[in-house]
Amino acid sequence: MKKLRLVGPEFFYRLVMSKNMKIISRLNVLLLIPGMLSVSSIAYAESGEWRKPLEKELETDSKWRLEDKNRYLVQSADFDGDGKKDIASLLVNTKLGKMGLFVEFGKVPEKKEKLDELPVKNLEWLGIGLVTEGKIETACGKGYFECAKGEPKIFEVELPVINYFKDEGANQFFYFDKKNDKFKKIQISD
Repeated sequence: MKKLRLVGPEFFYRLVMSKNMKIISRLNVLLLIPGMLSVSSIAYAESGEWRKPLEKELETDSKWRLEDKNRYLVQSADFDGDGKKDIASLLVNTKLGKMGLFVEFGKVPEKKEKLDELPVKNLEWLGIGLVTEGKIETACGKGYFECAKGEPKIFEVELPVINYFKDEGANQFFYFDKKNDKFKKIQISD
């Protein structure tokens, strides 16, 4: 598998500060940075650019996105329990025709994780919310299907979780497993 190289504000800062870069080039890059720093995008050099969805990409007959100040596209919480805010975002990549769910870690901003990737058309009805407490019955606990080995019937929220949902449909939680230092998912409804 080809290793992907992250490109973002940190890359451009290092580029500008590089001694090997000519002064005139530094000025050109500096003119680009203010706009780039305000965009929470993740770009992958080999596969195109992941970015926030444009307003026109969110225009649908459904008004459910207006119920959330971030339009159910961004959630911020300490998902991994390290004391720093992490950011979960739904991003799009038009070159690939995909949308994805990404988490950027607050303690190590270079650490970004893609939790899901689907065709971009799914953006019309998919969103993310935040669950910070509670004991929630899982899909297998509700009897929708058999519980897999180790899958709980009741999920107890210990750290904030990402509620990845389809408007008026199914949902699943992405939660951080501290023991294995990675995100896991659990189906909540079908």
